[in-house]
Amino acid sequence: MSPNKQGKNCLIYCRVSTDKQAQYNESLGQQEKICGEIAERHGLNILGVYRETESGRKKEDRKRLTALLTFIEENKGLINYLIFRDIDRLTRGGSHSYQTIKNWLSGQGVELLDSYGMIQQSVNTLEHLGMEFLWSRFSPSAIAENIKAETSSDEVRNILTRMIGAEIQCVREGYRVAAPNYGYKNKKVLVQNKKKTVLVPDEQEAQYIRKMFELRASGEHSDEQIVENINTMGYHSRIQNVWGEEHEVIIGKRGGVKLDVKQLQRLIQRPIYCGITIHRWTNYKPVKAHFEGLVDNNTFNRANRGKVFIREDANTGEIGVLYDYQPDKKFRVLNLNNPEFPNRRLVLCPVCNNPLCGSFSTGKLGNKYPYYHCSKGHKYFGVARDALHKAIEQSLDGITFEGSFINKAIGVLQQIWLEKHSERDDNKDLASKEIKQMKAQKEQIIQSIIKVNSERTIRSLEAKIDELDKEIQTLQIKLEEYSKNAEDFELFRAFANQLLEHPRDLLMNEPNITKKQALFKLVFMGIPNYSDLADGTPKFSPIIAFLQSHKGDENQLVTRPGFEPGTISLKGCCSTS
Repeated sequence: MSPNKQGKNCLIYCRVSTDKQAQYNESLGQQEKICGEIAERHGLNILGVYRETESGRKKEDRKRLTALLTFIEENKGLINYLIFRDIDRLTRGGSHSYQTIKNWLSGQGVELLDSYGMIQQSVNTLEHLGMEFLWSRFSPSAIAENIKAETSSDEVRNILTRMIGAEIQCVREGYRVAAPNYGYKNKKVLVQNKKKTVLVPDEQEAQYIRKMFELRASGEHSDEQIVENINTMGYHSRIQNVWGEEHEVIIGKRGGVKLDVKQLQRLIQRPIYCGITIHRWTNYKPVKAHFEGLVDNNTFNRANRGKVFIREDANTGEIGVLYDYQPDKKFRVLNLNNPEFPNRRLVLCPVCNNPLCGSFSTGKLGNKYPYYHCSKGHKYFGVARDALHKAIEQSLDGITFEGSFINKAIGVLQQIWLEKHSERDDNKDLASKEIKQMKAQKEQIIQSIIKVNSERTIRSLEAKIDELDKEIQTLQIKLEEYSKNAEDFELFRAFANQLLEHPRDLLMNEPNITKKQALFKLVFMGIPNYSDLADGTPKFSPIIAFLQSHKGDENQLVTRPGFEPGTISLKGCCSTS
């Protein structure tokens, strides 16, 4: 109907929550008829009817309501009224949701009309004086409207609590509350004078499910062959009605398609086909259903080949479902200490500075050649295993020290060692004294708390105790560190002798990759680059670099003060703390 410039215009909004309400309860058509009569009684032009089958709890999920609001906004001033059956048809989101919608519509110049006449038109308390303010206009029925909106929200919560709660309990007891799976049909049974739903075989469909499991369990057919066999038997998916947008009229059919491999694999993984329910409402724990499955557990397990495995305790009847169950599968354990490539991940790639990996490449004649290699985001780089080993050995061969120099170097290390232990003992004594003092202070505060009655003073003293406890705990941690006995220096001397006399043997013969990495970091500055090793210019660690630079001048080695700027101090390198 075209707008009447002399009259006023309206829109009608009708809503039901579910398909069944749309078909059997107060339908959308009945609501529209009632709202149309209201429009006629008020002499309003109906410019549009918006019918919707959605929950009223949220506004943003309702396409037709969104379309209605958009139309009003785009045609501001054209619509004077919005008519609906009742407030709970407009929203079930409570008074806040209702007021949000109402205030927005009021800002667009739209008033609300319900079929029960609850909503009264707003009035201006200063109309007799010819004045109007935002605060002077109000709705006499505002309180009743909000109560109705809040009651509608509570009603939904109560309904859903009863309904969903009962369904959860039924599922956990092994009954059915949803549409039947393919191969089954729902059947009502009487349990303690209450009707419950179970699944029973739909023989027309069940024959296909049983055949799928039978063929796959035999292991003699591929999935493609099974699909072809089942389709030849006449399989097609279940045909269902397609309802229109308002869920009142059937506008088509869907389903009736042939089986494919993916659908086959999905179907055989469902435990429901051996009478086991796994659902969100059971917290995804398996529950034995009150109906028989289409196949037994053994057939199910053989058909799934470990993808899904049903395990049932013969004594207790307890059921377990395992996924990717492969008890006979042998897993290859990765050997980090690969004797074929003992220096794997110990030398960096010259292109990207990532650690080199090691593997065998196969030649045209089938011979295998060991290589260290890398290709992380760049062209493949590889170096023969023997070439890399030789580069490391040559770099280590360059580290040589005379026996007398080694003895003097270890003598300096021993002196530093003793100084560090002396410092540790002093720190230990100081920490012990501080802990004793704080404990005594804490005891005094506790005695003070006993004597005073003021709650404020007690809380203040308790806060001081907490601070002292934290400080005592921190000092005790330091005391434990100071109390740790360092290894006997003779053990350190033996290691230092071996490192300085035979660095090549120590590093090249270490079988454990973790220990070897630690030794490399002790000799080299981090992980060496292959190009530096091959060129004979690797960067050595500060201690090795310092010893190398002073091996010709043993007198300078034992100088006690610090060294010139830019030189690494031996004392700093050998700290044992």
